[in-house]
Amino acid sequence: MKSDLLCFIPESLCSGFAEHIFKGVGCSAIILFHELGHFIVAKINHITVKEFSMGFGPKLFQFHKKETQYTLRLIPLGG
Repeated sequence: MKSDLLCFIPESLCSGFAEHIFKGVGCSAIILFHELGHFIVAKINHITVKEFSMGFGPKLFQFHKKETQYTLRLIPLGG
């Protein structure tokens, strides 16, 4: 069954596995923007942020900028 949230995606892509991928990416984007809000408010209030991470589990990619370590982790469903 095609989701109303995915109505802009062709019907051929809205079946089975592909639909789950689109929903996972959408959920990850929502979580990223939510966590980014925490990050921005902390920075505005001069609170040190040691790590800004997307996901949980083992680290896939990381870099440092000033005092903050930015990290992308294996399972992108948390911040």
